[in-house]
Amino acid sequence: MPIIKARSYDGSPAFNQAWSVVTRSMHTEMLSKPSPRRLAPWPDPNAYQSLPIEISPATLHYNTSKRLKILSRVPRGKYTPKYKTQMPSEHHVEPGNLTFIPGPRLLELAQPRAPAAASKDRRSTKKIRRKHKNAEKELEEWLAQRAAPKPIPPQPPVPKWKRKTTPLSPEEHEVRIIQLSRPPPRYMIQPDPWDPYQVNPKAKRARATKRTLELAAHRELPEEARLDLAYKPFTIKKSALKYKPTKRILDLSEPVVKRTAANNDVREDAFQVPARALKAMCSKRTKELAKPIVRRGW
Repeated sequence: MPIIKARSYDGSPAFNQAWSVVTRSMHTEMLSKPSPRRLAPWPDPNAYQSLPIEISPATLHYNTSKRLKILSRVPRGKYTPKYKTQMPSEHHVEPGNLTFIPGPRLLELAQPRAPAAASKDRRSTKKIRRKHKNAEKELEEWLAQRAAPKPIPPQPPVPKWKRKTTPLSPEEHEVRIIQLSRPPPRYMIQPDPWDPYQVNPKAKRARATKRTLELAAHRELPEEARLDLAYKPFTIKKSALKYKPTKRILDLSEPVVKRTAANNDVREDAFQVPARALKAMCSKRTKELAKPIVRRGW
């Protein structure tokens, strides 16, 4: 049986060649076998490494070459700019900045801006605060409120629970003991059986609304929708007994006779040649193509 790997894909030539030979019985046998990855030992002996790791004697007696010792040294000389760029110092100034001559426009922009000249026509940007009648009094109250220390919020009130007191008289004691000695209905082992035909007492006292009474009232059907109780469905009209069918209805009433289909797959004369083929005239090109090809060396 050809071995088909699970990781092979449909487009690979190896898969197509192996799959072309597989039959249905071979495929059923392959599916009935368990997956090979579940039968493989664990851990995998090919990838398992025991601890501690064994060191071969050749590793212990190995001597490094002179080239490896040279490559393992830390270089102490200066690096070339190809491999490391020289970082400028903290207060480094480029030489081009020292020799730069600014133009008149840069000198003009470097000067501080002069204050704008005060003019009477210029509108003030400050918001005009209009004073009302009690402005000074409200200001004093506002300052006193801000200067006062922040008040401590009052503590929430403690809820007062009403405690249940025990009865004092012996008669009340006896009534309470009898009340506690009775089991509540939810702990009854055998509750009363439910009667499906029992009417709820609340339903007897209920009163229907006006809309419910309107919907419950019987709706009368019109005369056109009522059924004729004297109608008999199997009665035959007298006109139907005197009816004479036409020729077309008589033709349609006869059953259709279906012919058996002709079998044209098998011919009596397999070598029969059509008449037009016998009268056909071959052209010059057809005669050339009809000749066999003669190859050299045969």
